[in-house]
Amino acid sequence: MIAESAELGQAREYLHAVDQSLGSADAGFHLEEGFNLLGDLIVRKASDAGVATNLGETYFAKLTTSIQRALEPRDVPEPMLKHLMQLTQTLSSFSFGKDVDIPALTAVIARRYIDSVFEGYSRADKNRAIQGLMDKL
Repeated sequence: MIAESAELGQAREYLHAVDQSLGSADAGFHLEEGFNLLGDLIVRKASDAGVATNLGETYFAKLTTSIQRALEPRDVPEPMLKHLMQLTQTLSSFSFGKDVDIPALTAVIARRYIDSVFEGYSRADKNRAIQGLMDKL
């Protein structure tokens, strides 16, 4: 087995924790810590840069797929939708996942959240709420 740096191992642990418990309160913290460690390695440690980049791309894709799967049930609770939106906002702050359309994924979550919160309101009211939410992102 190839030995990897402690920082790379720590980043891997953080991102694995997010992948295993996407809905947990700690997911956002682990997401930020893992990707920040990878970003630091890419910038300051040439020997780990290639693996850090690949690991970042791999986990970015895995996590966006996990978020999409979490949205498959039609009755995702509002707190989970809000949590998933926060995770996509965090993902959008990193340079990994250039092939993933995070704004589109965030918009899907926002629409589902607004549809839930504004149930019974007109489509125009919902659209205004979605636009207001997206403007804040």
